[in-house]
Amino acid sequence: MTSKGTWILRIAAVLAAVAAVAAAVEVVDDRAADYQQLDMRSLVADNSWNAGVILGAWHEQWPDLALLAGIVERNGEELDRGHGRDVLGHPFHALTWLANHLAESGEGLRAGDVVATGSIVPTRFPTGPEQYRYSVETLGEVRFAIIE
Repeated sequence: MTSKGTWILRIAAVLAAVAAVAAAVEVVDDRAADYQQLDMRSLVADNSWNAGVILGAWHEQWPDLALLAGIVERNGEELDRGHGRDVLGHPFHALTWLANHLAESGEGLRAGDVVATGSIVPTRFPTGPEQYRYSVETLGEVRFAIIE
């Protein structure tokens, strides 16, 4: 507990509270932003341009997420590869930060909440009709198509 009386959760406590994990792709809409003029307040106010999430199958048991590779393919060709450790060392570090931040503000995460923890591959912006496949070792895949 901190001096304010709030709990400081450790990654092990967060790990124990997670019911399931899934491969996922965040749908980003940057609305043609000028990347040279961005500031953090605008990103936070705009929820970092999150327009939705495409979820794969849920897994109630999983290996160490930091070790898993993620691969993104476009039209059948591999574009990028990353690992869970590329998200602050482990995807649950972001989740742990969020849980602690919400606890300090008197809020909290609830059973059934879905949290996207960050990308293990670079963000891609489609340029036209394309087929995508995003896979994470042992967790499965998400497929989607850009049709316009």
